Amino acid sequence: KGQTKSFFNSLFLNDINDVIKKWQENSAGISRSLQQYLASASPEQRKDLADNNVLRKCVSPQLMAPARWPCAGDYPLAINQQAAVNLALSQTTGIFSVNGPPGTGKTTLLNDIISNIIVKRACVIASLDLPAHAFEEPIEEIVNGKRYTIWKPKPMLQGYEIVIASNNNNAVENISRE
Repeated sequence: KGQTKSFFNSLFLNDINDVIKKWQENSAGISRSLQQYLASASPEQRKDLADNNVLRKCVSPQLMAPARWPCAGDYPLAINQQAAVNLALSQTTGIFSVNGPPGTGKTTLLNDIISNIIVKRACVIASLDLPAHAFEEPIEEIVNGKRYTIWKPKPMLQGYEIVIASNNNNAVENISRE
């Protein structure tokens, strides 16, 4: 009763403060994607898929992704969707955005991007002699009196992470559900 609550509170407030502190100490220790996001920097290149020459290059057979999200009906992606998938998968770091009005297939193309990331990581795992070779030595952590063993993936299995954000949660919810 005697405590005052902060007007600004969030489950992520400590994380946000940690990122700000790390940014101020050494921005080189922050990923390129986060730097790009925090600095509100414009992307180095934009692709206008309304330009037929750009579109042709983006759907070149050399860029075709090896995986597709399993779905009923097996409908292929529309050409602009395929171009967006190819562009996203050819980009190795940074922020990639997909914009479009409701019902234009953003969730469908995001599913294909996710399936390709899963396949790329699975190929690395499949190249290992033993499953145990995927992990560093385990570390022990005690949280609230309970002991946990944590197996950190080796660097070769890191870097396949993605964050999907939306101004409404429909696409994110659909992807999570599937």
